[in-house]
Formats: sequence, C-alpha cells, structure tokens
Amino acid sequence: MKREKVINAVKRTYQKILPSQIDYTPEMKEKIKVILNVSEDKVDERFDNHIKYLPLNDIVEMDKSTCIKYDIWGIGWV
Repeated sequence: MKREKVINAVKRTYQKILPSQIDYTPEMKEKIKVILNVSEDKVDERFDNHIKYLPLNDIVEMDKSTCIKYDIWGIGWV
C-alpha cells in the first residue's frame, strides 16, 4: 500500500492521502525512541513513514584535533 502511494505520487496520480516522510539524525532517533518508548525498528512505523531509510556509513576520516568527521564527499560533520 505504501509503495503504491509513493509510485502514484511520483506519477502525479490523484490520491486522497499523500505519502509522508519524517527524517531525523541518528542522535535524534535515540531521543525519539526514549520519548515514544519504542524500539529502534518501530520509530519509522510510529511516524507512518512511506520511504524506508537505509543509513549510509560514509565517514571516511576524522580530524582528531577538531573532532570533525568527513564523509565520502568531503563534507565535514561536527
């Protein structure tokens, strides 16, 4: 059902309910788990997300002096 909603949205087919997606950082997901008192695999279900998020471990280096982590695109994350 969710898959069809996403496909219909891409095709711009009329439907009463549009697919939704709430994204959050891994740190925020930890806080959400505590607030909602649910396991990690149930967070997306509680928000009724239509798109499955698959985390990408793309950190390739870390500058230990500044604690900045750099991903595969060279973007620094604090």
